[in-house]
Amino acid sequence: MSRCEVAPLHPSRGGLMIRLLTLLARRSDLTHAQFVQIWADEAPVLMATAGLCRRYVQYRLHPDRVWPPGTPQLDLLLDGIEELWLEGPPQRAAEILGHVRTPAYLKHLRNHAGAMVTYVFDEQRITNALPADATGDGMLKRLVPLVRKQGWSHEQFVQHWVNVHAELLKKLHQGPRRYCQLYVNAELPPPDGIAALDVHIDGFSESWFVDEAEMNADNATPEGEALSADNRVYLSRSKRFVFDEVEYHVRAEMTREQADNLA
Repeated sequence: MSRCEVAPLHPSRGGLMIRLLTLLARRSDLTHAQFVQIWADEAPVLMATAGLCRRYVQYRLHPDRVWPPGTPQLDLLLDGIEELWLEGPPQRAAEILGHVRTPAYLKHLRNHAGAMVTYVFDEQRITNALPADATGDGMLKRLVPLVRKQGWSHEQFVQHWVNVHAELLKKLHQGPRRYCQLYVNAELPPPDGIAALDVHIDGFSESWFVDEAEMNADNATPEGEALSADNRVYLSRSKRFVFDEVEYHVRAEMTREQADNLA
């Protein structure tokens, strides 16, 4: 995980935290490279102005690849994903995110994002074979958005994912070095002027591997085949994104007026 120092990070250890994941698709008049350049150059500085942001991570996506057969693929074309942690109670996520998205930030967002959706989530680490302080530098990381099976409630989806699927994953001979489940609690609409991505996600799985060979090591084993078969029990669609993390340490170092002048 590349760490770009915008300013020191000072998380509120005892306070409540809002965790957000935003899926971004570029404007139609931009190339993917142009989108990434605008996003990387401007967003971290503007994010630092509100004072409520305690973690900001950009997921730089690898090109789409061909995956082994499995759950029907989710029709979702993305150019970037960002993870944002804000101070405050999750039930006030929309309100507090509104304070973070300053006029300058909204102008920046409309310069590169054609469509987006933001999810409020909780996270649970299911397996971890890494040291407690591991950052995952140089590892292969995979994020999978998951859509529940038709006829299932969100609660049924989560129960099966936690109590059945996670237990099957633990039986893999190799398995990921780290596996987390991200449970979606709410979906937030995009700002005015940006289209909403037509996708409704129930959860995301995040897996870390040493390399490609390790990621595919269990595919043909009985345990890997059982895990894949279970995907078809509780999922209707999913898609795998391989990414590199770039984390920016952000804290307010300028006034909103100064940030607005950057736009």
